[in-house]
Amino acid sequence: MKTPLITLVLIFVYSITFAQVNWTNEPLIQKQIKDPIRSVSVKTLAGNIAVIGTSDQPSIEVYVDAINEATSSKAELRRFVEQDYAIDMVVRDHQLMVSATCKYGDSNWKKAVSISFKIFVPRNVVCNLTSKTGSVSLVNLDGNQTFNTSGSVNLEKITGVIKGHTESGDINVSNAGSDIDLSTKSGDIVAMNCQGKVKLKTDEGGINLSRLKGTIDAETLAGNILSDEIDGTFNTQTTAGDITLKRMSCHLTATTVSGTINAELSKACKSIKLNATEGDANIILTSKDGFNLNCEGKSISGDMPKKFSGTNDGKKLSGAVFGGGVPVEVHAASGEVKVQFI
Repeated sequence: MKTPLITLVLIFVYSITFAQVNWTNEPLIQKQIKDPIRSVSVKTLAGNIAVIGTSDQPSIEVYVDAINEATSSKAELRRFVEQDYAIDMVVRDHQLMVSATCKYGDSNWKKAVSISFKIFVPRNVVCNLTSKTGSVSLVNLDGNQTFNTSGSVNLEKITGVIKGHTESGDINVSNAGSDIDLSTKSGDIVAMNCQGKVKLKTDEGGINLSRLKGTIDAETLAGNILSDEIDGTFNTQTTAGDITLKRMSCHLTATTVSGTINAELSKACKSIKLNATEGDANIILTSKDGFNLNCEGKSISGDMPKKFSGTNDGKKLSGAVFGGGVPVEVHAASGEVKVQFI
């Protein structure tokens, strides 16, 4: 008995906002959806899934490609699908249910095909998407979104609750909110122009954040963290990586175990806590704001402004700058603390 395996079919090409999606081949199947849709459920073993909000008639495009054996004929692909696969696209109680399964299991790699879906739906739908190794793309949607995959994730212009996980792909999210919970085991995370409650976690990747507002939590076990323009409350940590912070205007807490922290804080934070266990901590503050400094390290360097009232014995710096104000705590147990004012 021959048993094909579904796997990847399409390559996503995204612009800087991740909104542009180009598919590499023509759809094998196209279907118009006439029934009203409130939710979408998609399951495919290894194909890609894209759901796009639109004001046009809801529709589905099915893309099929062969792997391991060169099969470029559209007729052959259709024959493989009709013979060995079941593709279901039905609406029940306003729920669009889409799935691709192999009739005989998933162990025959030689004649496997991949089956992916691009789905156009009303903006306010709720989605629940599952792909074992494919990528997930969500664009222009207002409802709550959940997904689980092992491929890359691209989210653009999503409101409502977003909760998703990928085993090994990168995550790109932009122009989204107001409740985001995303994680990946071995990919990088990029988040831009998001707001609300944002929780981001990767085990083995880097994190790049820009223009976020709200309660932001970002964590990686083995990667660098780069953050620019965050307002609200920002908690971030890495076990084995550097942290770079620019133009923060938030309650800031940053921790690294074996990396260096570089904080160029040209804006006034509400509070600052930096902790580098085995690395250095460098902080640049504005000379127009008041601070209460509490810094400790193996050594401390930096020129204090004239309006400094406190002590510095080379390992501990404590006192008020410009009359006091924002609390600043910087600790580097086995590294150097450097404090500068601009």
